[in-house]
Amino acid sequence: MSETPVLADVIRLLQNNRCQLQNINEGTMIENLEIDSVMLTSFLIELEDQFNLLVTDEIWSKWKKVGDIVSYVIEFQQEYSTVKLSDIKSDIKEETQGK
Repeated sequence: MSETPVLADVIRLLQNNRCQLQNINEGTMIENLEIDSVMLTSFLIELEDQFNLLVTDEIWSKWKKVGDIVSYVIEFQQEYSTVKLSDIKSDIKEETQGK
């Protein structure tokens, strides 16, 4: 999957969650999206569902620009293309309980 379709999907998901900012691109700062915590949570759930990935609080808190989201999606897909999301969630749960 190339970066352009991923960016288009990320923008669509943001707009589905009532982001009113126009001309969103990879350089758009996330703080400028003017989305509240409910909208952010909804966006993250849709992002996970759309791309079959996992976004932890630690991961999304590092994102500064829309391009960071796009990069994460692409990197996640490349790294975990043969792994099921349920296996990843199970591994994380085991790691968290072990601490």
